[in-house]
Amino acid sequence: MDRGSQPTNTNFVDPAFNVVSIQPEYEGQFNDSYSITPNLINSAVVAANWYTAYFGPASIPASQAVLPFFALFGIGADGSGTPEQGGFSNLGVPFFFPQGRNVTQYQLEEDLSWTHGRSSFKFGANFRRDDVENFDAQVETDFPLLEVFSVGDIAQGSLCAGSSSYCDSNLFQQAFVPDLTAHLALYNIGMYAQDEWQVMPRLKLTLGGRVDRTGPPLCRGNCFSLYQGGFPNSSASLTEPYASEVNRSNAHPFGVDAIEFQPRIGFNYQLDGSTVVRGGAGLFADLYPAVFLDAPVQNFPNANTETLLAGNIASSGSGSMYANAAGGNSAVNSGFSTGTVTSLNNSLTALGIPFSPPSLLAYFGRTFHQAQYLEYSMQVQRQLGRSDGLSLTYAGNYGYNELIQSPFLNGATGGFNNATGTWTSLGTLGNLSATPPDPSFGEVNAYLNEAHSNYSGAMLTYTHQGHGLISHLSYTYSHALDMASNGGVGTAEPYNSGTIAKQVTPSLGPGNLNYSNADYDIRNNLVGDVVYEEPFKVQNRIANLFASGWTIGGKTYYRSGEPFSVVNSNLIAGFPALATIGGTSLMPQTIGSNLTNTCGSNPHAAVTSACLDSIQYVGSTQTTFGNLRRNAFYGPHYANTDATLSKQIVKAEGVALTLGAQAYNIFNHPNFSNPNSTLGDGSFGSVTSIQAPPTSPYGSFQGAAVTQRVLVVTGKITF
Repeated sequence: MDRGSQPTNTNFVDPAFNVVSIQPEYEGQFNDSYSITPNLINSAVVAANWYTAYFGPASIPASQAVLPFFALFGIGADGSGTPEQGGFSNLGVPFFFPQGRNVTQYQLEEDLSWTHGRSSFKFGANFRRDDVENFDAQVETDFPLLEVFSVGDIAQGSLCAGSSSYCDSNLFQQAFVPDLTAHLALYNIGMYAQDEWQVMPRLKLTLGGRVDRTGPPLCRGNCFSLYQGGFPNSSASLTEPYASEVNRSNAHPFGVDAIEFQPRIGFNYQLDGSTVVRGGAGLFADLYPAVFLDAPVQNFPNANTETLLAGNIASSGSGSMYANAAGGNSAVNSGFSTGTVTSLNNSLTALGIPFSPPSLLAYFGRTFHQAQYLEYSMQVQRQLGRSDGLSLTYAGNYGYNELIQSPFLNGATGGFNNATGTWTSLGTLGNLSATPPDPSFGEVNAYLNEAHSNYSGAMLTYTHQGHGLISHLSYTYSHALDMASNGGVGTAEPYNSGTIAKQVTPSLGPGNLNYSNADYDIRNNLVGDVVYEEPFKVQNRIANLFASGWTIGGKTYYRSGEPFSVVNSNLIAGFPALATIGGTSLMPQTIGSNLTNTCGSNPHAAVTSACLDSIQYVGSTQTTFGNLRRNAFYGPHYANTDATLSKQIVKAEGVALTLGAQAYNIFNHPNFSNPNSTLGDGSFGSVTSIQAPPTSPYGSFQGAAVTQRVLVVTGKITF
């Protein structure tokens, strides 16, 4: 059992606006091993766990009683009532809470080992199921967003008063869903067989295979809303009823392959008494990332967000923003079965609510494939005397059927015009037309199995153990390429903040700009660690108190910089049919080929002057999808050294006292982050932050607060 509380968001105005996360976890496991015969052993594992990860106020009704919405003020601190300078504190529980999930998982494992002659056979099966109660649909339902840019509008109690200058900026936004909780279920079942065959005294072969079945996700309330058939619908038009294109009640979002067969082979050969050569190859299937299931759950019309630019700032009553939003949602739901773009635009316009064709957060093909990885490796390991060892390892893999998201399925350069009820051009980008292939929708985010990746790496490792000293030093040179990093889920699980989440060219064929260095393409990586325990003792007890019991250790890291991309995101943001959902990037069009990048070689200078040259890019006048691949540049390196020193002061029968100190980033070395690489930003090409280690003495959420040297003094009593 584990119980914990995380203060997720603290508000200094009223504790009712605080966001907490209470995260209890309960787990249990039963293990059984039974020797049927001396050569035949059966083992079984039955395990289960339950946890909750809820993020929100301690009491939603109590927080709503204080303020039922989240007020985001863009009002000047100088009292001018203008948004040029932020000043007023935001009020309420942030609109992106509550969210989270309850998860129940149980699994069964059965393994049988049989030794027969020169073979050691293993057979097994496993079953795992996850039942998830997902609360993410509550975002912006319990606490809608109110955004106001004028003190005068607050005083008049209206989003768009007659004298307001911000009628097109002030807004109230509320989401409506039929069910606040999605009840999801996922399962995987697998079986394997393996033979470790001692072919000869120096050679062992391992032959095996695995079969997996990962079922399609299940929503027990038929909560997946899906576009029907291929895209676009053959009858797609502004007058096509939404109900003929979208089925809002589906148990499964997609089909899956019946089985995944994964053969594997390995060998181990003893060249002599000091040298071993081993290697292998195999096919491995990866589970699909369940994090993307929020998207089909919240597809239109199951999740409908109403954005108002007019209405009284009140929680109830005729003409209030709440009443107007509810009226808009009622019009959408009542008109869904026969409603079209034209009819819904007319209905909502009459209510004073601007209408835009809805986006679809997820579109899947008929069958969703699991990502497959062909992995292969070779290692030579040699013992150098009694205390030293050296190994050289090569590892590589090729991945296919990997996930990538595409914003181009319904891509267009137009925007919906409420007055005319049609799509009109907002500019030029490639050969996209102003009207989307299906004009009933805005951006359609497609989940595709069309990405692939490659990795190759060589590692040299030296180890020493003896005379109280344990040390390890390894160097890796590698190159990782892919079309989409982070499992294809983009900003949901980013390796770094600059990740390119989606497809950046309409085609992934020759000339695409996605296939390039992976987010985690660290070309050079050096890791070393050492621990020395002083092994000597002297006869004199007083001298021994000072001379013995010392332990000193250290760990050092050095790696080359992470890749980053120059993007023209400010331009792509102007095309709603491509960038409404978020995560869409536009690669830049360059002028010339000798591009400036001093961000990695001289990051100190990049703090005060740009390490990229904006005049080498077309910028705001770009009309193409660019010609520079993602992750084309590399940023500053990362280096860090930690050290520890301790001394056992007292050692009596049953009790020991140890005092010590740990120094983190002992050389106080600043590790600069990648620069701002968004064209059009005032800080383009500047390094504005530094990298923090992933963890620290204070936990994992301190960020830049622990990038400098930290000294920790400790005392430990063991009894």
